[in-house]
Amino acid sequence: MRTSEYDRWLGARLFHAIRDMTADAYGGWKAVTNVQAGGGFYAQRIVTRRYYDLNGAKKKALHVAGIDIGPNGEKTGR
Repeated sequence: MRTSEYDRWLGARLFHAIRDMTADAYGGWKAVTNVQAGGGFYAQRIVTRRYYDLNGAKKKALHVAGIDIGPNGEKTGR
């Protein structure tokens, strides 16, 4: 299976954004606190699948990472 140059670039950008948000001391503390305060992974998964706007969250995450995706999946903006 071949991946395009754009797919590799997108994966790298997302990976770096996740690392920047979670790998420092505050990000790690916040991640642990969120898991412990939220009732564990199973409870979070149930609530997320039922109520959370996953598509909206994906769009926001891509925007924060500096990746703007058009309606057909093409890169726009930066």
